[in-house]
Amino acid sequence: MSVYPKRPAVVETPRVVAPRIVPWPATVTRFVVTFINRNGMRTILGPVQGRNTFATRSEAADWVAAIVGGNASYRLAEIYGAQAVGSFEPRAVACYPGHHDPTTVWFD
Repeated sequence: MSVYPKRPAVVETPRVVAPRIVPWPATVTRFVVTFINRNGMRTILGPVQGRNTFATRSEAADWVAAIVGGNASYRLAEIYGAQAVGSFEPRAVACYPGHHDPTTVWFD
C-alpha cells in the first residue's frame, strides 16, 4: 500500500491569461558619449544615468573634446583599453522623459 495519493486520470492544464500590454512610454532624444569597449562593442562612457546625457550633440562633442584633449592617449588606453583610443564620439539615444536615463547602452 502506497502513502502517495493516486494521480488523477485527467490532468487539467492551468488557464493561461494573456499578459496585459502596456504601451512603451514616450521617449526623448538626448546625446551621450560613447566608445568601443574591450569586447569590441560601442557603449556609453560612464554610468547609464540622465546626468550623463546632453541636450545637444555639440554639448556631447565638447565633453569628448575635454576627455581626449585633457588626457594622453596612453592614459586613455590604461583606463578604457587600447581599442578605445580614437573611438570616443557622441551618439543620439532614446531616453525616458523627466530623468533622461537612456533606454539602452549599446550602439551600432
